[in-house]
Amino acid sequence: MLFTGVRVFDGRSDELTAPTRVLITDGKIAAVGDNGDVPADALTIDADGP
Repeated sequence: MLFTGVRVFDGRSDELTAPTRVLITDGKIAAVGDNGDVPADALTIDADGP
């Protein structure tokens, strides 16, 4: 599953990240940002809010 347009709290900053993507594989975070190969059949959810 790939979430796009998400803002992430990284635990190091008081601010959320700029919109990025988060890849979930086998129920765990596999990659944040443009890191990681996205499977061709991954369900993509656009989390970019208003």
